[in-house]
Amino acid sequence: MGTPKPRILPWLVSQLDLGQLEGVAWVNKSRTRFRIPWKHGLRQDAQQEDFGIFQAWAEATGAYVPGRDKPDLPTWKRNFRSALNRKEGLRLAEDRSKDPHDPHKIYEFVNSGVGDFSQPDTSPDTNGGGSTSDTQEDILDELLEWEFEVTAFYRGRQVFQQTISCPEGLRLVGSEVGDRTLPGWPVTLPDPGMSLTDRGVMSYVRHVLSCLGGGLALWRAGQWLWAQRLGHCHTYWAVSEELLPNSGHGPDGEVPKDKEGGVFDLGPFIVDLITFTEGSGRSPRYALWFCVGESWPQDQPWTKRLVMVKVVPTCLRALVEMARVGGASSLENTVDLHISNSHPLSLTSDQYKAYLQDLVEGMDFQGPGES
Repeated sequence: MGTPKPRILPWLVSQLDLGQLEGVAWVNKSRTRFRIPWKHGLRQDAQQEDFGIFQAWAEATGAYVPGRDKPDLPTWKRNFRSALNRKEGLRLAEDRSKDPHDPHKIYEFVNSGVGDFSQPDTSPDTNGGGSTSDTQEDILDELLEWEFEVTAFYRGRQVFQQTISCPEGLRLVGSEVGDRTLPGWPVTLPDPGMSLTDRGVMSYVRHVLSCLGGGLALWRAGQWLWAQRLGHCHTYWAVSEELLPNSGHGPDGEVPKDKEGGVFDLGPFIVDLITFTEGSGRSPRYALWFCVGESWPQDQPWTKRLVMVKVVPTCLRALVEMARVGGASSLENTVDLHISNSHPLSLTSDQYKAYLQDLVEGMDFQGPGES
């Protein structure tokens, strides 16, 4: 017989009484109100402790076993919220989740208090329920987990495309026999012999791939995307259009070796997206192009480069698509959007803009490494 799953309210009271989880505490002497940290995972100052209560509940219910399962903050948060929302004796008293300094929610017991848990708890604790606003918040939280679409080109010919869900980031590598101890999900670029016929070009491409070594790493931390090269292959990058890199100017930078470098700041992207939804400005760019092993193709056809890789954070594409579908100036339209295998997302333009504004308020607009 397995260990029975705990009931959310008695378990939660025990955690509040213990006082060992950061920010989880009673807020009145009568022990009828308590606070739960509710920081968005996208915030620059987000720490693992901010999500301790969600992880603890996932472990208590057996939904997450450290060392066996991959961490899944959005699911932990959704299941915890759903469990609370389905309890009749509990209500959300204050929603301070948008507080820039201390985002949290305050819940309140509205029946006989914390001591009466004698009645059987027959309502399910996870995988459902919640208000419409909670459901939308869940979907948008999931939307901002970084999933990448990776497309590789050899001499302008597309040879690889794959959408990868990798919260820990990814590494572009040239061989399946890579160092598995390095962080990030390894994405192996294909051998050129599968798509090219020119033996000379094949030889050059194979040389570039072999120089990738530990790989080209890309990951998200806070509101930034970071990149680092772990091999000898010089790599230049630029943020450009999805359809083709802008070779009319130089690269935005070179990926540094053995240290991280910021390659995309979500803050200015969201600001530009708000401007676009208001009917002014152009759609913000979000596709990252990498030129591997050669200089950036400035004023030259990019199709002459041996290895070009495009990485698209699918969440940014979805946000732009929402703006386009909803209309840049209409406040009446409703956006209905299906993203990957997620639930359909339905937002009015006003709700969408308000969500973008909430994101901006929680962001730091200094560059990486600035204080």
